[in-house]
Amino acid sequence: MPEGPDKVKALGDSVKAWVQSEPLAAFTWMLTLPQPLFEKVKMTSGAAAASPNVKAAADSDRPTMMLHGVMIGWAMKDPAAAEAWCTQIRTTRDFRYVCVFSVADGLCRKKATDAAAWATTLPQPDDRNAAIDGTATIWCRGGLADATVWIKQLNPTDMKRAAQSVAASWGLAKVKTDPSLEVWLGQLSLSPADKEDVLKGPRPDSFHISKYQPAPASAPSKP
Repeated sequence: MPEGPDKVKALGDSVKAWVQSEPLAAFTWMLTLPQPLFEKVKMTSGAAAASPNVKAAADSDRPTMMLHGVMIGWAMKDPAAAEAWCTQIRTTRDFRYVCVFSVADGLCRKKATDAAAWATTLPQPDDRNAAIDGTATIWCRGGLADATVWIKQLNPTDMKRAAQSVAASWGLAKVKTDPSLEVWLGQLSLSPADKEDVLKGPRPDSFHISKYQPAPASAPSKP
């Protein structure tokens, strides 16, 4: 087919069908694509949620953004299974963090309060931070006022984490009627030092947690 939107649509439809039937084979092929084509099809990985082989697809060592799409799709399709799976994996710290973050992202897209409730059930610091991160990142974009109500009732540690995630997404959360980030932070019962940390950064890089935050003692390690 000639270059253009028809070719992109046809490619997307074909890849989506393949990902649903044979996610591992489709992912392996996608990794061989030139960068422009890869960028056009990578998020179709979320369609793997409709596949009976979704667990195998998620369990493979694939690029982070493909994993992100798989876990969002899985969380929206079968939240209980996605939640259970991502909190028992034992690979790298970043792999697990992205999985938990992405499940919270998917839950929040469906029902934000479910994502927020799930985050409070996670005892491991990395898992809890990841779920708060995923929830705050998506919720603030679709409803900053409601997200703020949730953030205000968190404990100080969790509140700071959520505020950092909102700050990282502020350009997408902010609309004409919203205050500045600094004014928004004034609503939160954080210490002046914590507010300064949120304003100055570093802010969460949800796909590379190990680069900016020391691992807690309970974080999963690679066998």
